Amino acid sequence: MLSIAPPPTIYLHSGTTDMRKSFDGLSGIIRGTFGGDPADGSLFLFVNKRRDRIKALWWDGDGAQAEAIPPRPRLKKISHMPKRRLRAEWAACMVRA
Repeated sequence: MLSIAPPPTIYLHSGTTDMRKSFDGLSGIIRGTFGGDPADGSLFLFVNKRRDRIKALWWDGDGAQAEAIPPRPRLKKISHMPKRRLRAEWAACMVRA
């Protein structure tokens, strides 16, 4: 029997984040802002001050992963996009990554 895991819950931290933060710093933001647990299987996304870089944090079952997603030429500044277009851009970036 093939079982497929449900997709993770995705959280986007709307405030600016220092991209030098690693797992411990980002975990503090998750606990303080979202009131959540970084190890619950959710995907947490953080943006920098210029809103042109993204950092992702998730728990893969064996440990935490904190990855900086490099900017894409088509990814515009997040603060100036309508929500519908932002969802389409995110979907395109995640498929290409």
